[in-house]
Amino acid sequence: ELALSAAANDPAADTRLTAAVNAAGDYATAITALAGDIQAQRAEADGEIARQVDLVNRNLQNIEDLNAEILRQSAQGGDTAALRDERKAMIDQISSVLTLRVVERENGQLALYTGNGATLLDGRAAELGFTPKATITQDMTRTSGALSGLTLNGRVVTVGESDGSGFMDGGSLGALFVQRGTTLPG
Repeated sequence: ELALSAAANDPAADTRLTAAVNAAGDYATAITALAGDIQAQRAEADGEIARQVDLVNRNLQNIEDLNAEILRQSAQGGDTAALRDERKAMIDQISSVLTLRVVERENGQLALYTGNGATLLDGRAAELGFTPKATITQDMTRTSGALSGLTLNGRVVTVGESDGSGFMDGGSLGALFVQRGTTLPG
């Protein structure tokens, strides 16, 4: 701004005109670098979404298996305390990614739902789906289909809603979708 103002005050001075051109070039370079940094951060968020989805899927399957083992051990009169502790640790890991509502069923079984009502485990474990992108450009959005959304058992579910109303909102997973799709592009 200073270089443009100086050049406008004395348009006959070649040094001031050259300084204005150089300053404009520096500004364009800075904007280009910032845009690249933002896309890299979006790609990092995308990769973290994939890691969190894998964590949730692994733990849901393990909890399903532990539910079955707890049922079997209980029927045989065995001690299930260690199995319940292991299951609790996995639930804690999931709750760091998604808000959870845990419902106790009979015979020591647990069902898991997101805070907004999506069924994650009730007898059988659900499976989240997500396809990460190695590179993200500024024109890529979930709406255009260039970026993956989230699926639950193959069905598209809402996540990253600005008002937190998505089925998978309320935890770090929803926050990553907001960061990748709204915050960083903005």
